[in-house]
Amino acid sequence: MGTTYEQWKGFNTEGIEIGQIEATIKASWQRSKAYGLSHWGSNPIIAYTPQELACALEENKILINLVDTYARNVLAAVEEVKDISFAVADPNGYILQRWAYGDAIQILNLLGVQPGVCWREEYMGTNGIGIALLLDKPYAVVGTEHFIEDYHQLTCLAAPIHNTDGKILGVVDISASTEQDSKNLYSILITAIHGIERELHHINYMEKMEELNAKLNKSIRQEMKLKRELAEKAELLQTVLNNMSDGLLISDIEGNYIMANESGYNLLGLSSDEMKLGKVGDSTVYITLKDEKGKIIPVENYYVNRVLRGEKIEKDIITAECKRTGKKRHLIANSIPLRNRRNNIKYVITTYTDISELTIREEHIKRQREFVTSILDALGVAAVVISYPDLVYEISNQKNTELLMKLLQVGESDWKITGKSVQEVGFILQDSLFLERVVEAAETRREICEEARYYKRIDTYYNCIYTPILDKEGKTTHVAVVVSDVTNQVIYNKKMEEITKQKDEFFSIVSHELRSPTAIINAATQMLLSPYYQEDVSPSAKRLIGKIKQNSYRLLRLINNFLDITKIEEGFLRIHYINADVVKVSKGIIDSLQFFAASKQITLKFVASKRSHIIAIDTDMYERILLNLLSNGFKFSPQHSKIIVKIEVVRNYIKISVQDQGIGIPKDQIEKIFNRFVQVDSSLSRRSEGTGIGLSLVKALVEKMGGVLEVQSKENVGTTFSLLLPDRKISEKENDMGRIRSDNELTEIINIEFSDIYS
Repeated sequence: MGTTYEQWKGFNTEGIEIGQIEATIKASWQRSKAYGLSHWGSNPIIAYTPQELACALEENKILINLVDTYARNVLAAVEEVKDISFAVADPNGYILQRWAYGDAIQILNLLGVQPGVCWREEYMGTNGIGIALLLDKPYAVVGTEHFIEDYHQLTCLAAPIHNTDGKILGVVDISASTEQDSKNLYSILITAIHGIERELHHINYMEKMEELNAKLNKSIRQEMKLKRELAEKAELLQTVLNNMSDGLLISDIEGNYIMANESGYNLLGLSSDEMKLGKVGDSTVYITLKDEKGKIIPVENYYVNRVLRGEKIEKDIITAECKRTGKKRHLIANSIPLRNRRNNIKYVITTYTDISELTIREEHIKRQREFVTSILDALGVAAVVISYPDLVYEISNQKNTELLMKLLQVGESDWKITGKSVQEVGFILQDSLFLERVVEAAETRREICEEARYYKRIDTYYNCIYTPILDKEGKTTHVAVVVSDVTNQVIYNKKMEEITKQKDEFFSIVSHELRSPTAIINAATQMLLSPYYQEDVSPSAKRLIGKIKQNSYRLLRLINNFLDITKIEEGFLRIHYINADVVKVSKGIIDSLQFFAASKQITLKFVASKRSHIIAIDTDMYERILLNLLSNGFKFSPQHSKIIVKIEVVRNYIKISVQDQGIGIPKDQIEKIFNRFVQVDSSLSRRSEGTGIGLSLVKALVEKMGGVLEVQSKENVGTTFSLLLPDRKISEKENDMGRIRSDNELTEIINIEFSDIYS
């Protein structure tokens, strides 16, 4: 290649292997030839773009300035030598800047040593910059042939520049003709490199110092800020603690108070000055602490000492009595240890909650409970109050306790039910119904009455009344249960039911036995009054036969009423619903009574808001109801008065009213007229006869059809009976068509229902 290496012999070649350099140069030339870099004019130049070069110059500004100082000084010192030049490249081998005079500038231009051009050895063949970067050591090339044929007079010396971490920051190159003293140039280069690195190290040191000072100042500022924040937080914490209703005391393991809030002083009855005594035990001069049983707590059992002994203090009830004022406070105390990282106790934190008002209230409630219990005991009934929703017996009078002891078969004389759960007692008694009733009363917030409850264990019946007790917000807090022994009453009622049943059976038998002969008598009288026997019966006999016939109707009506009442009470009366025109049925009955009304000199009027209206009714039952009400109207109405039957639709009901202008009913008798065997006592009513069973039967028949019977009356003005039947129809499948009644049958029914009215 024409490059010689003899000049190395005179240099400091420590760490440099000539064979390694020679091999590197040969490899570089081979790569250069492979890229076609044989001539200056034909090789492809690898270089920065203008924008990239500008960025590289800015990034390496400090390095360029330092090299500039040394390059200018050297060039000034050898001003007479015109072929020396300086160049500096970045760590990638790209030329950043060059310094030279005269001929050297031309040589640099010929060699392509221009800003922005890359001089790494793998691209640019044999050169000082590329080899210095490759080996990371100073490097000298004597007699370079590089793109310029037969130019062997140039010597290149290059050395890398490092930072304090050993990283390459760039390369400085000195080029000169081989006529110059290469050894001298090498010394100049090494001196420049050492100087530049020292300057860089100094700059780096100063930057680091500035950075360290900035960090230190920042740390100081942060520490000061942290102290301010801690002071603010401490002040805020103290403010928060002072505004707490609970007392807080913090003491060290020596028993010295180190911190307390205002409530901590106040709850113990101490002033802040008294609290500054230091030792925990010193407070005995001013206060006396007593436990839940009222015993004075000695200093060795104060919470600090107990916690240090390993005790756990939770919800401890104490009383603090101020010796100066005599004021007592009831407190709940909790005390816990505060440990360090080694798990050693450093402090003891104690909190106090004032429960004085709660304690006073509980005492008041206790006295109230005792008072209520004494009243309940005086009443002679068993009573208990159960809390809700936890369902615990809270109050039980002596009577209730004795009852439960009897049920539970408890023999202890001092046994108490209070504090036990309803579930627990119910499980023992195998009785879940009591619990269900208590919960039902609590959840529905209404009183529940349970009659004649039987307790097989003691063969006794009780009435139980469950009453919820509500708070101001309407929520159930307790359920009061009153239990009364009704065994004698139940036995009496059973006997009365048996007697009533026997009586009803007697009436039923009598009614059945009487109906047959009555029917025979009625048939015989009808036959005697028929045209067939007209010539055989005298007028006086006809009058007597007429009386017999009317009273047979009365007897048959009475028997029918008794039978129907018995059927209703025994649940045997069946209703035959059909979809019928209630207006048409009612008008038919009214029309059939017009002759009778005229004979009584009473006006019978029918008024309907609709010409037709179909509802589901039992027509036979409806006829009896309407005839019975009309019978009452005629019975108690004077001559020349009016009876009005009115039909109208009222919401979901059909209202049928029967209004008369009769004697009326006294106010104190209105509620009694529907009772069986009751009849209003009046001189006017004696004109007609009756058993008083009619209206009772009418009411029962109306209710059987799902209706309501109402009455309004005023003495000497008249009475209005109002029948309200549901305005509904039944399906064709349910429709019990029955048979159509003949006029003679209707007349017969009228005769029976009106048999109590004498002509």
